[in-house]
Amino acid sequence: MSRGSSRARALRPPARRAAAAAAAQSSFWLFDFPADPSIACVANLTGTLFMDQSGQLNAFSDAFDNLRASALSPADSLTRITDIRI
Repeated sequence: MSRGSSRARALRPPARRAAAAAAAQSSFWLFDFPADPSIACVANLTGTLFMDQSGQLNAFSDAFDNLRASALSPADSLTRITDIRI
C-alpha cells in the first residue's frame, strides 16, 4: 500500500472502530504518483474497481488515515505478537 503523506489524526474510539469496520468490508490500495493523479483500487468478490475522482479518493484516504491512526506502533506490534506467541 502506497501512501505519500502522514496525516495522523486524533480520533475518538468510536470513529476508529467505524473506520476499521468500513475498511474490513473490502481490500483497497491507494497509489500516489508524483506526476499523475492518485488512484484507489478496490477488490471485491466480482472484480477490481479503479477510482480516480476526488470524492472517492477522499473517502478512501480518510479510511486509510483512520486505520493508520488506530494501528499499534511497530514496537507495540512486536510486543503484542510476542505476548500472544508465549
